[in-house]
Amino acid sequence: MQKQITKAKAVTKPATKVAAKPAAKRTVRKAPQKPVDQVKFVITTRPSAGARLAGYTAAWMKLSGFINGAPMSRNRMVAIAGETAVAYHTRQGNFERTEAGMILTEQGKAHFAIRGDQAPDYRAGFEVLMTTGKLDPRTDVVNPTIVKAI
Repeated sequence: MQKQITKAKAVTKPATKVAAKPAAKRTVRKAPQKPVDQVKFVITTRPSAGARLAGYTAAWMKLSGFINGAPMSRNRMVAIAGETAVAYHTRQGNFERTEAGMILTEQGKAHFAIRGDQAPDYRAGFEVLMTTGKLDPRTDVVNPTIVKAI
């Protein structure tokens, strides 16, 4: 008699499903966006005092992003605010020249914060003028020949 050798069948367990780990969320960091300078027009006869000056200043600082820390080239700042204003605020320590351009110093932030929005109507009117080139009655500018594209 011969013994028959048989191989034992391997016992297999039923496959169990393993929950796949959810893919880690990838966060894509966006590069910091450079503020878009929205000042497209200025007036060649700038206000020199009072509420009109406060409104004009507040408008260009807001539209250019300067009030929020965006640097600006000195030449562009002079085109918008005038040489006298730029030189004055630099001497006073409100503006500082850096490699990136002119910036608002901590002292300057405090200075312009104290001024606040003294002239919201003038500011709103100058924002319209600076972005569209159109006269706005809130600015008291009536001569369109002093509006200049920059």
